[in-house]
Amino acid sequence: MVFSYSSTLNLNPYAFSNTKIFQIFRNTENIEKIILRLLNYVRLLKYKSQGF
Repeated sequence: MVFSYSSTLNLNPYAFSNTKIFQIFRNTENIEKIILRLLNYVRLLKYKSQGF
């Protein structure tokens, strides 16, 4: 998860923590897709190494 700290540094801590939380919620779906993609990739590598 990469947050743009530079753009939020000028805000007060309360607004900063809020943006962070919203970014985490907004990125949750993307993180799940990335994890699934990585798992599929690892699975493919295992099959290839076994000669299937």
